[in-house]
Amino acid sequence: MHINDETGHGHTHEHSHEHTHEHLHADGTVHTHAHEHVHSHEAPQDADKVKALLNYMVEHNEHHADELADLLDMLPDKAKDKLTKAIGTFEAANVELRAVLEELE
Repeated sequence: MHINDETGHGHTHEHSHEHTHEHLHADGTVHTHAHEHVHSHEAPQDADKVKALLNYMVEHNEHHADELADLLDMLPDKAKDKLTKAIGTFEAANVELRAVLEELE
């Protein structure tokens, strides 16, 4: 929730955007898919919603890490090293998100 400093009243808003991904599989086929992200800037008001959002983010990160890993065999070594590091960032974030989920149990 955003607070307007002048009035003290809060407001919320949502926005969405669609991601279109195209990636090449090891067998040479190209796969394109789209998925929409809806972002709400309103904080969830109960623990179940927080847990659901955190679980969604973990799964979402895993999905993107898998998509990126599919690209590794097509890259030169220097780019492959950088992409491997980026994938590790998704994995590190998920370790922290899972730790938050454990704290909420």
